[in-house]
Amino acid sequence: MAKAKKQIGKSAAPKKAAAKKAVAPKKAAAKKATPKKAAAKKAVAPKKAAAKKAAAPKKAAAKKAVAPKKAAAKKAAAPKKAAARKAVAPKKAAAKKAAVPKKAAAKFGTEGEQLEKFFHDSLKDIYWAEKNLAKALPKLQKEATSQELKTAIQEHTAQTQSQATRLEQVFELLGKKPQAMKCDAMEGLIKEAQSIVEETQKGSNTRDAGIIVAAQKVEHYEIATYGSLVTLAKVMGQDEAAEILAEILEEEKTTDELLTEIAEGSINWQAKQESEGDTADEDEDEEEDDDDEDEEDVEDEDEEDDEDEEDDDDDDDDEDEEEK
Repeated sequence: MAKAKKQIGKSAAPKKAAAKKAVAPKKAAAKKATPKKAAAKKAVAPKKAAAKKAAAPKKAAAKKAVAPKKAAAKKAAAPKKAAARKAVAPKKAAAKKAAVPKKAAAKFGTEGEQLEKFFHDSLKDIYWAEKNLAKALPKLQKEATSQELKTAIQEHTAQTQSQATRLEQVFELLGKKPQAMKCDAMEGLIKEAQSIVEETQKGSNTRDAGIIVAAQKVEHYEIATYGSLVTLAKVMGQDEAAEILAEILEEEKTTDELLTEIAEGSINWQAKQESEGDTADEDEDEEEDDDDEDEEDVEDEDEEDDEDEEDDDDDDDDEDEEEK
């Protein structure tokens, strides 16, 4: 089998060589004809360039002729576009203006809902204030010296606890669950009261005067808050809630007046005398120091005189010896 294949391949080789030899002259002849194509291409190129050059002015003229028409069309269309834009602008503005209340309503609710929410939040705020004040007042009572002031703080502590309970009734009247929201103002007032205690001497009338100042700041904040809540409750038609809040408001005013009486009745004057006494003690201490310094100066002067006398005696002795 292999021999047969070998013989077939051997016999086919001369045929392939003959076919290749016959094709070669044709390829050479075709290759030889290439200069004719190059010459033809070279002859055509100037004609194309001339045609392109001749066409250029026509294209430029056509373009130049079209440009004014385009500019005129653009100029004619501009007022229409401006008018269309001007007509659309009020609609867009109106749509935007109409959307603002909707967005606000979505965020804050309607006007009535906003007021109700504000009132509710203010109620939560003062509820937190009363709950935390009830914890802070016993500490102030402990730091006070005057028995009259201690009693007033003790009574107001019980009253504050009662006020927190009555605020829960107001929540129920609104159909809300009693809830406290941190009151930054009351937190600051309580911290200030603590600072006053730390910065004054224990057992002094000055500390009592400072405690009264801190307590009255609290009362004034509560008076302002309850006064506003009473007014809002009436506007909202919550008359029963307004009555409860008005009752608490009067209690805060009474406490403020009582603190003023205690301060003006004795504590402020005693604090002033206490301060003058401290000043007098300081003056006495300074006088004692001055006296001590004067005595020291006198002693120093006596010592110096003694030394001078001893020096004079020594000088006299020396003179006597020299004479001898």
